[in-house]
Amino acid sequence: MQVPAFVDNMYQWAATMTQSGANYPFVLPLMVDKIPNGFQISMLKAMPKPVGGFSSAGDIQATVEGGDQNKNVLFIRFYEGPASLANRR
Repeated sequence: MQVPAFVDNMYQWAATMTQSGANYPFVLPLMVDKIPNGFQISMLKAMPKPVGGFSSAGDIQATVEGGDQNKNVLFIRFYEGPASLANRR
């Protein structure tokens, strides 16, 4: 498997999630970033004042990592972001 080409194709797929209403399964706006060997999709949430602006409510990370016997593995992880607790009651 050509890891750099696969990682680039994964990023291109993730980047289209933010541009097409037909492919928009998330309620929150998205931001996609390249990270080493993968991509990160951040679901953005408006922060209350005095902080203001937008911050990540959650992140989906996909990375290609080395596995056993010189085989690569695609890992998909979900992390809560700093805005996940904003406006919770």
